[in-house]
Amino acid sequence: LGQVRHSTSASPFIKQSPPSRNSICREGQLIWTIKSHQLSPDIS
Repeated sequence: LGQVRHSTSASPFIKQSPPSRNSICREGQLIWTIKSHQLSPDIS
């Protein structure tokens, strides 16, 4: 019963995890692109 209960309680958390991860990844990409754009002119 312990394992079943654990997996059931973890299920909703896992379902909510992927979307938040995607949003964080997208924000990270935006930050990296902005940083690269800002660094490019300085390097050149």
